[in-house]
Amino acid sequence: MKSLRLLFTIVVLCYYTTVFAQQKTVDSAQTSAIKSLEKRLDEQEEFKKRVSEEVSDQFKGELSKWLLIIGGAVTVLGYFGIKEFDKYLTRGIEKKIDMLTTEKFKEQFESLSERLDRLYKLFTLRLNLDEIRRSAEDKEKPKYPKIEETMALVDEAMQLGDDTFAAYVIDRLVPIHFAQSQYESLDKIWVRYSDRIKFSDSTYANIAIAYMGLYIETTVPRNKELCIVACDKANEVIYDYGVPVAVKLMIYMIDYDRSYVDEEKELEKTNAIKLLRRVSTGTLNVMAYETFNYIDISKDKPYSKKYVELLYKVAPDEMKELKAKYEAHLKASGITPPEADKQIDDANIESIVSSITKGQKPTLAQLDTLINSLLKLEDKAQILPALRNLAQLLYVNWHYDELYHLWKKNLPELNTDFQILYYFSAAFIGKYLKTKDKVFRKETWDTTERCLVALPDAGGPMAIRIALEAVDYKKTTSKKAKDDHLLKAKEIAAVINSSAAKETSQEAFGYIEDLNITYPEEKLVEVIWKMIPDEMEAMKKLATV
Repeated sequence: MKSLRLLFTIVVLCYYTTVFAQQKTVDSAQTSAIKSLEKRLDEQEEFKKRVSEEVSDQFKGELSKWLLIIGGAVTVLGYFGIKEFDKYLTRGIEKKIDMLTTEKFKEQFESLSERLDRLYKLFTLRLNLDEIRRSAEDKEKPKYPKIEETMALVDEAMQLGDDTFAAYVIDRLVPIHFAQSQYESLDKIWVRYSDRIKFSDSTYANIAIAYMGLYIETTVPRNKELCIVACDKANEVIYDYGVPVAVKLMIYMIDYDRSYVDEEKELEKTNAIKLLRRVSTGTLNVMAYETFNYIDISKDKPYSKKYVELLYKVAPDEMKELKAKYEAHLKASGITPPEADKQIDDANIESIVSSITKGQKPTLAQLDTLINSLLKLEDKAQILPALRNLAQLLYVNWHYDELYHLWKKNLPELNTDFQILYYFSAAFIGKYLKTKDKVFRKETWDTTERCLVALPDAGGPMAIRIALEAVDYKKTTSKKAKDDHLLKAKEIAAVINSSAAKETSQEAFGYIEDLNITYPEEKLVEVIWKMIPDEMEAMKKLATV
């Protein structure tokens, strides 16, 4: 009996040893098997008692031999059962993983393929746009785009779901159509896209001027109505933009000139005087400056000369006040009015460049003369580098008003190049810090947007946007406003830190750190680190890799 108990104990131990050697975690199936075996052992114990009473010692020996065989069989079967169960589980899991991995890979591959295809098409569009502009700007044999070409580019950009690039195409090509007085073409652009795309302030202004030109030519009321709408849209983008105001004044004078009814004439005169007084007596100095500047330019143009003269005739006092405000703005900005430099010509270019290089502030007339001279360079390959050098000189010498003057000229050569736009945006955030004038916040945002259209992974423009949020975060006392600026800064930093290009984080972190040198009294770096510490820490690590 003792030997039989010992034998069964060995069988059970062998089984357990095998189980724990193959799989330390006993699952429900294994537990069930063990309980079944224990039940069989209990039944076997009763059987042993009967055997011990009825069989001889020889029979006990035979029984012991068979029990050893049975125990071995149970052990072997248990081993192979566990191994097969493990294999079954492994095969099932591997099959599921393979299926999920294949589906995920296929999904990601298709998504990546679609994105690459879209980027390729956008890149091709950009090349086509650049080629159209180069052809139009050729000084010897310019080839101007047809409106169908422009609209085809815009349509394709919209089909690719990139309304920002579609607006960029319009902003780049509208000045070309405008310069050729293709006013009907601008009408087609307005009709087709004005409800679908948000134009820039300058595009709205150019279209408004085009409708004014059409109104002068045709007297069709629709052209007047759309001119006013475009003016209002331009001022929705930049509320103190002066050019649309000047265009409205011209429209009033056109109707004043055409009317034969005294009441109607008086109404147009009243409209003009009210608008002039609003600009002249308000606090928007930039609006007054731009309004008078456009009127002053228009006085020498054949189609508008008559209406400028009428404006001085019907509102002499208001025009005098407007001019005074214009000159006050120039004086406050430290800029000499252009009238003082009317004799400047190309012979003075070298001296102008020399003075700017030495850090001296140029007058607006000097700046305009220099720009015109650079655009006439015979070697066209030198034009862009020369313009970039000029923008850099103005920026490093803190001539931010002069950079703003160049920006508002809306020249394609200046307002589409990444490097020049970057100097503009860096200057405008400086103007915003100094003046707290929201127009410079808007200009900063617009110029950085154009930078990012040209180079989406550029870290500098994105860092400028973070600094812009920090400026507003610092000055506001509203918790909701602070939270909004904080959220925007986080979103921009997330884009920087997730960029595949390592230069993105390096450029962004470098610009933010340099704010300690550029604007030490503002403590913007400290504010930014306080706003987004985790994002800045991540940016710092990425920048040092």
